[in-house]
Amino acid sequence: MPDKVTIMLPSSVYSNEATINSLLKQFSQIDPFTKEVHYNTANMKWIDGEVSSLLGSLFEKVKTEYPQINQYIATHKSKTAAEQTLLKNGLLPHYLPVEKMEDTYNTAIDFNVIDLTEATAKNVVLTYLKQQVYSHQEWEKNFSVAEDQVEFSDSIFELVSNILEHSRSTLMLISGQFYPNKDEFRISIADLGIGIPITVQNETPHLTSDSERIDWATKKSMTSKTHAHARGLGLYRIKDRLTNVGSLIIVSGHGYWKMDDNGHVTQTKLSYQYPGTYVKISFSRSKVLDKMKNKDTIKPDTTELPF
Repeated sequence: MPDKVTIMLPSSVYSNEATINSLLKQFSQIDPFTKEVHYNTANMKWIDGEVSSLLGSLFEKVKTEYPQINQYIATHKSKTAAEQTLLKNGLLPHYLPVEKMEDTYNTAIDFNVIDLTEATAKNVVLTYLKQQVYSHQEWEKNFSVAEDQVEFSDSIFELVSNILEHSRSTLMLISGQFYPNKDEFRISIADLGIGIPITVQNETPHLTSDSERIDWATKKSMTSKTHAHARGLGLYRIKDRLTNVGSLIIVSGHGYWKMDDNGHVTQTKLSYQYPGTYVKISFSRSKVLDKMKNKDTIKPDTTELPF
């Protein structure tokens, strides 16, 4: 077994199957006999800011499972666009003795690792969402009325609640990015918990793949009635709110599940197992406003935001 493992970060880091398989394949080389892990950004030219949650979760897995391993990262003296993204959103400063770079374009949503064992964890999450997301100068522009903002705010916090209540994880990683050219918000959350496939396995003995179990968990009323830790996954509400206005990606175990902005769902088996659950939501202002103009649904009774 190698004493030293080098992780070559891909040239473009997205929340797609190719990127995730590439990362998981390389991380699978790490074992209890590994002494050093070196992350190399020589080829990395771009990273979507919200993928920081996934990348950070892999860093944390090494850190928590193999505390004896020393982790290092080599970056360019003149930082690439990808490295600048990770300096602006705080991922690299979280793990390295480097200073955070100023986000002059106000597009980064900070990377953060939240300890779920703390009694104040839920308040920490609420404060983070208020400061990083709900207070972003572009957030309110995505909604025509306050009730519409409540719906999407609820979607984000529902993801958080799922991890707090069901994942059995001690950590939650969150990050995001605003893309002005696309007028699009993206927010992602990751954990190192037991994963959706295991959570729902007792209710899905007829299913044979992790992606099918993820899909089952996104269906209406599909929640465990026999195990408290699996009750109320809430993914159907999130999927329903994003249909035709944004996309949703869920990665857990060997499952890769994606709903595009037209509501089309694809399911794929990853070559390597992701250690937990990664969820990315994205939505564009124009599509949200178009849907709100055309929808014929009952508004929520409350106009108060969940913080």
